[in-house]
Amino acid sequence: MKIAILGGSRFIGFHLARALAEHGSHQVTLFNRGRTPSPEPLPPSVNVVIGDRDVPAHAARLLDQPFDAICDLSGYSPRHVLPFLTPAHRSRIGHYVFCSTSSVYQVPPPNLYTETAPRTAAAGTYGGDKAAIEDILIAHWHRGRWPVTIVRPQGVFGPFDAQNIFDTLWPGALETEPLKIDITFYCKKCMGMATAKTCPHGAEHQVNISGTKQREMLSKGEPIPPEFSRPEVVAILREYYAGL
Repeated sequence: MKIAILGGSRFIGFHLARALAEHGSHQVTLFNRGRTPSPEPLPPSVNVVIGDRDVPAHAARLLDQPFDAICDLSGYSPRHVLPFLTPAHRSRIGHYVFCSTSSVYQVPPPNLYTETAPRTAAAGTYGGDKAAIEDILIAHWHRGRWPVTIVRPQGVFGPFDAQNIFDTLWPGALETEPLKIDITFYCKKCMGMATAKTCPHGAEHQVNISGTKQREMLSKGEPIPPEFSRPEVVAILREYYAGL
């Protein structure tokens, strides 16, 4: 399939692009501004079309060719989506997949999330604008049965979100105080664990593997740098992943 991802440089879009490309049977194209580097290099088969969704005319840069599906990960306002919904552009899109958010639900949220739970209509808010996009896409489906799929992720976590979330709590909500730690890595120059605050050396001297990347390496039988984990620990993990 020919699949275009609107966004694709971080979070869901990056992992989606890599998974589709590694599948081997898809032609993957990213459409973004080219300003945000990917956390890791994408497979060389992934194409990139540079365009800004705040410039409506840039949609034509992508849709000078047809796609079996478009996965929209970067639509935050109706103005971002409408340029892709002209009759000429719709005819080049086989299926439109829109990544919405659970923030479309009214606050307080329902005890049970369902597709029909009450949504917010607050224009200019993250959830309200996503809900407006949903309505536009659903209207196009009703009008001509144009294939549309909408997903509402509950949460996406990026760097430091797991600790910064505690900043949203009121004073006294916790009986303990979180100890926030910067990203750590092994520095070959310092010959030990370090952070950006304690190590003056460049990234070329750092050994920094995420947990997700380590699991992937173990699953594929790839070597784990000795600076990252003790050999006896790697041996146990490798035996576990070999049995999956």
